[in-house]
Amino acid sequence: MTNKIFEVLVYTHAEDKDGAYGESDIEKGFDTLDEAEKYYFNVRYYFGKQLMNYDSLESDADGHVIYEDHKKEMIQEKSFDVSKIDILAVCQINFDESDLVEFNGLSQEEETERIKDAAINSDRWRIIESEENVSYEVEEN
Repeated sequence: MTNKIFEVLVYTHAEDKDGAYGESDIEKGFDTLDEAEKYYFNVRYYFGKQLMNYDSLESDADGHVIYEDHKKEMIQEKSFDVSKIDILAVCQINFDESDLVEFNGLSQEEETERIKDAAINSDRWRIIESEENVSYEVEEN
């Protein structure tokens, strides 16, 4: 428990072949339900996730699940195409499981900005003609 009344737990792996949760990989505590819900609904890379509400701040306090979601598949590497609009340049950026977990809790806009920044700093661009007045588009593969 994180010494907060509300807590979001994120699991990236199953503990056993039947899909039981093991230890949570992310535990984030919040003072208000609004803050906790905002984070919970922005968690996109997970095997399972829960939004918990505890009766008190005591370490052995009872808690109950407000929201829970469970996926059948584990997190896997994902690729994103980042395009430089109007100059025909494309860069493919790959993120492994640990990178994707770092995106959890970010808004879609914040995640897109991180992907775009990774592409900007990459040397994997194809067909670069000009760098002036460039805008970017991010698309998941």
